[in-house]
Amino acid sequence: MIYSFNKFKIDDEKIELYRDGVIIQVEPQVFALILFLIKNRETVKSKDEIIEAVWGGKAISDASLNSRINLARRALSDNGKSQGIIKTFSRRGFRFIANVIEEHSEILYAYDAIKENKILLIIPFNDLSVDSRDYRICDSITDEIIISLSQSKDFSILSRNISFQYRDNIPNILQISEEKNIDFVLEGNICKDEYGYRITIKMADCKTGKYLWVHRLNSGDLEILQERDRLVDSVAKYILKKIGNGEAPDKVASPKINNQVFDLCLRGRELITRFSYEDNLEAEKVLNTAIALDPNDSVAYSLLSECFLNRYIRNWDHKDDQMMNLAFKNAKKSYLLNNFEPFSLWANANVLLWRKEFDTALEFIDRALELEPRSPLFNSNKSMLLSFIGDTKLSKEYLDQAMKLKPVHEPHWFHTLANIYLVEAKYERAVDALSRRIRRNPKVVISWVYLSSIFGILGKINEAQNALDRALALHDKINLRSVLTKLPFKDPRHFNTLVSGLSAANIVIE
Repeated sequence: MIYSFNKFKIDDEKIELYRDGVIIQVEPQVFALILFLIKNRETVKSKDEIIEAVWGGKAISDASLNSRINLARRALSDNGKSQGIIKTFSRRGFRFIANVIEEHSEILYAYDAIKENKILLIIPFNDLSVDSRDYRICDSITDEIIISLSQSKDFSILSRNISFQYRDNIPNILQISEEKNIDFVLEGNICKDEYGYRITIKMADCKTGKYLWVHRLNSGDLEILQERDRLVDSVAKYILKKIGNGEAPDKVASPKINNQVFDLCLRGRELITRFSYEDNLEAEKVLNTAIALDPNDSVAYSLLSECFLNRYIRNWDHKDDQMMNLAFKNAKKSYLLNNFEPFSLWANANVLLWRKEFDTALEFIDRALELEPRSPLFNSNKSMLLSFIGDTKLSKEYLDQAMKLKPVHEPHWFHTLANIYLVEAKYERAVDALSRRIRRNPKVVISWVYLSSIFGILGKINEAQNALDRALALHDKINLRSVLTKLPFKDPRHFNTLVSGLSAANIVIE
């Protein structure tokens, strides 16, 4: 069914939104939200009904729901002030109020238009690495194959929006064949171990459920992008031979990933997570080199933003305004270069959190998670954000998800856990979490300051003094008041708790 309103058409089979015949890219949850409101436009739908339909009843915050409503309005050239398409009914919910015409169009109705062609669904590749950091490579391979094969006139590739619906929910091949009239499904795995990358790709016949072909590739660590190009070329040629006319598609101009820039960004990210001043400066040099090689690489700018944000948070330079401005400037640059890059969204969420713009920060990290729901980094980042907001229950859920996705936990996740316990006034547990964090990396000043304060709350004065001595040994010019007042607690009582802990230990905050 196609629903037409104003200048828009929404196709619930093809899962596409059009304005004046041009496809508008929207995130899957935003599309589902718009479609749900259209199909139920005769009544006001409550927040609970929307959450049940769009998120399957999963617990989400009001801020997350409101951010999806805002994105839906933005996609439809609507806004919260005019509410000409999606109207808010106070304390009741939302309703789609634009006039809608239902139609069956042979032009837009994708499956009617290509019945004579073979239809292929490409499922996003699955990352099987223990250290789950290669999801960008998985997505890159999926995108490249879609781009390459979409040039053929002998069969049709379903859109990226449809493909990425099955990222975390691999469909039953026989069932999807009946539902969407699909002929073939392409899927694959990528795994990194000590020997490099191992890639497996499989194509199944939807009519029989049997695999027609399996292709395997191995590569060294630095050759993954060359192997990716060879894999895409191999897959395209094979499918054209089997279900097409045997002719390779024309070369398609697509964004190229600079191998050296990619490696520099990985190196920069690894240095940043050490949370030391020297490593942070080295990360800046590495990332500036990446930007010099490719001034349009949004990931490099997002990571450089994180470097300056580190310097702001940890008071390394005593130039707080300058560091925050540089962090904001680079995050914004990253977003302007590519507003669908998850790292760009993540960097902006971080900066906005420390500017205490909580709702907007949630919008950015939610968009990153919609694009990369299996990312341990983005799940842990949302956990941190929620801990400062004070939603400890939801914060724990996202931290648990990050830890499940990455069994080898990042040390700074334990600081987030300590933040949760601080808000919940579970101070012994906070000490345990901070101790685990410090054992993994004893060079993080803020963790020692937290530990000193919580020891003070517990009346352990000697331990509090010793913890502060360790912090001063790492950064003897630290300004405790500056470090503490920047902490982005939504409720100032939690900041006051830290201050009172230090005061209880007779530690003067200048």
